[in-house]
Amino acid sequence: MQDPLGIVPADIRAKYEKAEWVQGATHAGRALERELKALYGPRMEVVLVKPSIDPEHAPANVIPGRWHVRRNNDPPAVPTYIPITAPDGGYRDPDSGVTAELVNVDLTRPEVRQRFMDHSRTDSPHLQAERNLRKEQRQDVLKSDFKAAKRVRGEGRRSDGTRKRSHWGKLGT
Repeated sequence: MQDPLGIVPADIRAKYEKAEWVQGATHAGRALERELKALYGPRMEVVLVKPSIDPEHAPANVIPGRWHVRRNNDPPAVPTYIPITAPDGGYRDPDSGVTAELVNVDLTRPEVRQRFMDHSRTDSPHLQAERNLRKEQRQDVLKSDFKAAKRVRGEGRRSDGTRKRSHWGKLGT
C-alpha cells in the first residue's frame, strides 16, 4: 500500500498489505498450477493449507500454513500432498522453481528414472571407496576379536611360572 504521507493508521495499513500479499501469492500459485497441469494433467492443483488446521487430522505430508502441490488421485485413493517449503522447512511462495524440482524427482520420466537407478546401484564406482573402508573396518574388528579369542589365561608368563619383566622395571612385575 502506498502511503507517502504516513496518514493511514498502522492496523489498516497492515490489513491492506496482508491482502496485497495474499493476492500476489495466490496469483503465483495459480501460475504454478497452470504449469503443473500442462506437464502432468488436470489432476494437479496448488493449494494453501490454513494455519489453523489440526496436524493430527490433516492428510499425510501436510504442513499447516504452507503451500502444497496436491494431486487428486482416483476416488478410492486420497489426494497426495507435496509441501512447498524453503530448504530449512520454512515458508516459501509458490514459484516456477517448484516445477523444476518436481521434474527432477519425477520417476515416471525415463531420464530421471535412469539417473536415479544409476546413482542407487550397488556396483556404482562412486560408492567403491566407502565399501572398501567398511570392509577394512570389518577386517580390523575380526582381527582384534581373533586375537582376543586366542589369548589364554597365563599368557605372558615364563615356562617356570614367573611373570616376564617388562621394560618398565618394577611396575611390570
